Amino acid sequence: MALSFAQFGLVLLFVASGSAQLVEFCPLLGGVNSINWNVNQDETLEINTLLRGVNNYGPSMDCTFSIEANAPGRIIVRVIESNLQYYAASISIRTYALGGYLASWSQLTYDKDRDDNFIGLTNKLYINFNSRSSPPGNAAGVRLLLTFMRANGCPPRWTPMTLDGRSQCVGVPTQNVYKFGAAQRYCNLQRSNLLISERDNIATVLQRANAANVWIGMTAEPSGSYSTYRWINNIRVAANHNVSCTGGCRPGSTTHRCVYARDPRSLIQIECGQSIRPACFMPVGGTDTFYAGSAAVRASDALLAGAVLLLWGLLN
Repeated sequence: MALSFAQFGLVLLFVASGSAQLVEFCPLLGGVNSINWNVNQDETLEINTLLRGVNNYGPSMDCTFSIEANAPGRIIVRVIESNLQYYAASISIRTYALGGYLASWSQLTYDKDRDDNFIGLTNKLYINFNSRSSPPGNAAGVRLLLTFMRANGCPPRWTPMTLDGRSQCVGVPTQNVYKFGAAQRYCNLQRSNLLISERDNIATVLQRANAANVWIGMTAEPSGSYSTYRWINNIRVAANHNVSCTGGCRPGSTTHRCVYARDPRSLIQIECGQSIRPACFMPVGGTDTFYAGSAAVRASDALLAGAVLLLWGLLN
């Protein structure tokens, strides 16, 4: 196995789960598990705190995985399973030992309709599993699949391409649907933004990425009967890309509208509150620059009810 461990506290129990993954269990009384991850040999790692067929964790168990990859890049986290029985435990994932939170949740079962995939800021990650169950036996645990993305690479199943003269990655990373503003926030979880293409033909980009029925990062302004378009980086769209309108494009309206691609050659402006999958893009290796978009769109778009608590100090 291409990992090494330094355990402070009780003995760390671990078993192999295939040639490219390692499954770990928290010691019953917790501790700090330092993992040096050799991504040249193993590009995926499974963190598993679920105890099956034995008593679950007792109260006041505090277990932390401190993970560092041996190459520049970012760590992709995917939630496979979560069972924090009766709110008896919590999970937090962060990029720094004392802060930089990416996500945190405490609930009976992780809702698979929620965001279940996000990308860290660096090649380091801290995962804390904390049991508060009393009496003991109520806190089960989680399974997380970690995948390493190199500094010059794209996430799995994203399409690498040259876009606007730069090496970029374009993808539709989720089957879940979101309102426009929430779709941009979801892309931010992937260290990306909603897809824009200032110079290249957007239809060609969408076709290469096999993206259809998706939000793109374009909005229509009320002035001029919605004939003025902007990308979410506030750059005016040079041409309207033959965007059509579905209702509501009336002179005198003050409501911004947003653009989705029904297919690569069919762009349609609709109400921003409709729920559609996002098409995201990033420079290779991901980005830490997130576009704010229209203030009017942000104000009209409510947060997804019951979403995973996201503590993003970098977001506007």
